[in-house]
Amino acid sequence: MPIFLHACLACIAALPAAPRPSTTQGEGRPAPAPVADLDQEGLERVAREIQAEVEALRGLAFKAPVRVKLAGQAEFLDYARRRQKETESEGRMRRDESIAKLLGLVPGEMDLERTLMAILEKQVGGFYDPKEDAFYLMGGFNGGVAKIILAHELAHALDDQHYDLDAGTRRCGEDSDRELAWRSVVEGSGTAAMNQWFLKHRKEVDPNDLAKAQSLGGPELAAAPGWLWKPLVASYLRGEGFLVRQGGLNLLMAKPKAADLDQALKAPPVSTEQILHPEKYWDPAKRDEPRSVELDLAVPPAGWRVVAQDTYGELLLALLTTPRDQRKGLDVSNPANVLAIEYTNEAAAGWDGDRLALLEREGAMALVCATTWDTPADAEQFAAAARANLVPDAAAKGLAARAVLVERRGAADVVIVAASVALPSEELRALEPKYSLR
Repeated sequence: MPIFLHACLACIAALPAAPRPSTTQGEGRPAPAPVADLDQEGLERVAREIQAEVEALRGLAFKAPVRVKLAGQAEFLDYARRRQKETESEGRMRRDESIAKLLGLVPGEMDLERTLMAILEKQVGGFYDPKEDAFYLMGGFNGGVAKIILAHELAHALDDQHYDLDAGTRRCGEDSDRELAWRSVVEGSGTAAMNQWFLKHRKEVDPNDLAKAQSLGGPELAAAPGWLWKPLVASYLRGEGFLVRQGGLNLLMAKPKAADLDQALKAPPVSTEQILHPEKYWDPAKRDEPRSVELDLAVPPAGWRVVAQDTYGELLLALLTTPRDQRKGLDVSNPANVLAIEYTNEAAAGWDGDRLALLEREGAMALVCATTWDTPADAEQFAAAARANLVPDAAAKGLAARAVLVERRGAADVVIVAASVALPSEELRALEPKYSLR
């Protein structure tokens, strides 16, 4: 999945519109006046103010001051590339891109890294760097919007000082599903602090400034495949919902309990299934840990080599089971559009575990995947949806059915093979993975 950045993104797009400015705003208070651009001294002053408020909101004190700096686009892109090297193994982005393309989740000609950087460059308002324990505010953000961003990012700094966020990422072991679950806890925490600040200070936010911030990156997001933006947005919005034990969005902006935040950061959920269905984490009677699916690739298929393995989980497999005519970019022109996003569907909701592997042979790529489901009916529903999307995708590439295999196995399992080239039927079936469940 895309690089793990502690950056304030589309969570701002979901904030309700601030009150329209007027000569007075209740209790005799004047409407917000235009605010001059923050300089370093002003940023440090505002950061101290917000840091104290975040401590009060969380009931937790910072162990050390957080350095704050102003940044430009070039500095952010340098940070993003450095974070990629620090938190990902070499070739991770290319591996993820190949898997997504084999599953038909992104166009074959798209350069995902370049597209991601273009989105981030336009949409990021600020970012927290755990390695330097420093917050950076992007130029051009002032007044109430700057404080919204500070509340979000300083919550990351507070969590990092107490829970070591990068250590949590490393424990995920580049397992996409587990990473997304952890990211949802981290970003959900930042979003909760931001929303609590906004509820208290909403009248201090200029609606025009908020509208401008909410529209950032609009054209880029509207043209982006869901594989790029949906997991990111889910980590903010469904992550916050998870922390208040809500099986959906935290529309009332309820405040997470301190004990729940502490538990989620110390013993985080291990799957996006638990994020999307919080009772499968929080309720002991309904706790649902994913089954471990192990591929037998000790001896790869003749001529092929194993490039990497991964687990996709419910959230990412829901992208595969989404009908092709419903796969659209993200429209941030109205907060209601962001709030209406669906992150799973019936064909993915019965997920119980999966494992996939990326294979390579003389430049050709192949994906093999074994999935297991709660019931045979769930497995059948997933198989039908996956087949309905993968086969037309292969046909559009001129590969017909000779590059795709979707088969039921066992009581409630489904296996998938997807190749970048057409293969004789016996070679395609030879790629079908052998696996075991635990």
